[in-house]
Amino acid sequence: MYSTKSVAGITLLVMLAGASGATAQTAITQSTTNSNTINQASGLVDVNGQLSAPGGSAAVSATGAASSVSVQGIGQNFVTPSAGFGNITQSTTNNGVVTNAGGTIDISSTVNGPGAAASVSATGAVSSVSVSGIGAAGLSDVSIADIRQSTTNNVDVTNGSGTAGRISVGGLTGSGVSASVSATGAASSTGATMIGASGGDLTTGNVTQSTTLATGADVSNFGAFSNASPFSISGAGASASISSLGAASSVSPTHVGSSEIDNLAFGNISQTTRNLGGDVINNHQGTSRNSGGALNVGSVSGNGASVSVSAAGAASAVSVSSINSTGIGGTPSIAAGTIYQNTQNQGAVTNRGMGSRGAADVGHAITVASITGDGASAAVSATGAVSAVSFTSINEAQSFGSPATGAISQTAVNSGAITNAAASITSGTVSGAGASVSISAIGAVSATSFTSLR
Repeated sequence: MYSTKSVAGITLLVMLAGASGATAQTAITQSTTNSNTINQASGLVDVNGQLSAPGGSAAVSATGAASSVSVQGIGQNFVTPSAGFGNITQSTTNNGVVTNAGGTIDISSTVNGPGAAASVSATGAVSSVSVSGIGAAGLSDVSIADIRQSTTNNVDVTNGSGTAGRISVGGLTGSGVSASVSATGAASSTGATMIGASGGDLTTGNVTQSTTLATGADVSNFGAFSNASPFSISGAGASASISSLGAASSVSPTHVGSSEIDNLAFGNISQTTRNLGGDVINNHQGTSRNSGGALNVGSVSGNGASVSVSAAGAASAVSVSSINSTGIGGTPSIAAGTIYQNTQNQGAVTNRGMGSRGAADVGHAITVASITGDGASAAVSATGAVSAVSFTSINEAQSFGSPATGAISQTAVNSGAITNAAASITSGTVSGAGASVSISAIGAVSATSFTSLR
């Protein structure tokens, strides 16, 4: 039995179950290396209407190396190995320059299917383990033994060139809908996403992530949104983002609009994330339709909805969140062993806007008609090193109680110059519990948060 999954724009085939009658756990070992240039010279996705399929996607991407294991159920139950997954071991290395020079997505109407996404991206190396359920009831539980991810990018990664690397969309409407323009050096990710679903307890052993961006491996994003007029963002957890990220390790279970929040259990979590000296630049360029650095948005509405422009050198994150889930039969169990995070950034991080084809250096400017919803936000940020653990409940019928974890140890060290150039956010009404508007430049931060909003 097989399942396909798109990761960093690559459709990967993953064996989910072995021969009939097999009782042993299914262990998976993946070793993936790219040593040649990857150049997505041009690519146009033109959708004359809506992107409305649950979990549907429109993407133009360039990726050096990717290792992926995925379990996905859209409108029906998961298919998993009969005895569960054994150890999952992923080693992913990129040694070839990656460029997405001409990615363009034009969607004349809205992106509105639950979990639907539009993205233009360039990625050096990515290791991913993901579980996702959309619009499905009574999902089976998923069991995984230990997860070990080692991800390294050794060369430059660039998204966008000239006026290419852009998305034009009529609007984002629906739970978990997203549109993103991004460049990423190296990423290790373990996640579970449930949108409008129920069931699907997730249990894993220890999760160990080591993610590295090498010295001199610069990560640059020149992409933009190129709407002729402002587009609105509406829906729980809906988002629009422009970002550049050096190295990232993440463990991130998320529930949006689910009929219940299910039990989560992790063993010890260890994240070592290092940017050894690659510069990270987010140069939001101007297009023929708008000026450099400008992101014009209509209303942002919905609990947890967001719009953001960001650059970060290195990030380690353990994030558990649930938004608008209802009908909980009882307080779920959320548990983890010890959590260890060591995050280092030695590269310069710059978040700025540029005129068309780099003609002028300007600041990022987000214009928003209004921001409405619990936890809704607009943000422009530049960050060196961040270690973060967060548990967030927004507008739940019943808050998900007190997570049980072992000791939490966090280290964040930054030695790179951090620049957030002349940023501005202009907004109308901002309303909702915990709604926020923020502009920030941060060298190093370690943060643990427990948040409940309603």
